[in-house]
Amino acid sequence: MKTSKKRSLQRPAKKMQRHGRQSQSNKKHTKSFLRYVFSGCLATVVNLSFVWFSMQLTSYEIAVVVGAVFGTTTTYIMTKVFVFEKREKAVDYHEILRFICVHGVVCVQIWIVSVSLERWILPMLAITQYREAIASLIGVGSVVFTGYFLHRLVTYRVGHPAV
Repeated sequence: MKTSKKRSLQRPAKKMQRHGRQSQSNKKHTKSFLRYVFSGCLATVVNLSFVWFSMQLTSYEIAVVVGAVFGTTTTYIMTKVFVFEKREKAVDYHEILRFICVHGVVCVQIWIVSVSLERWILPMLAITQYREAIASLIGVGSVVFTGYFLHRLVTYRVGHPAV
């Protein structure tokens, strides 16, 4: 009788320990995601600034690509140092290659969403004023979750053993 009573007291303690670890892990991921959103907002400002500036010199489609290059550079620096806290001094070319691949997917998503909105969807809705700005903002915003999870799991491999 004493043994079963002792076991029943131990089980809740183990569950609470496990729950405590999960809670800390969830807080860590939430904090990381919020940092990612903040850095994404900064990268968006950089991206849209370069889109706007480039549109003074070239077409909208090319301006979106130019903005993506500068936004990508900002994103790499912010996600590495601020979001996923990878502060190794040595240059990791494999990490940079993974980042470029992931961000390539993200940039394709931005381009498809932005150009589709600007060329077809917004005109269909009779939205003519600020069409490029609206399309770019929605396009860049459309990748918040895609980018976070791909960078977390592929680029920086947070929560996975290094390969």
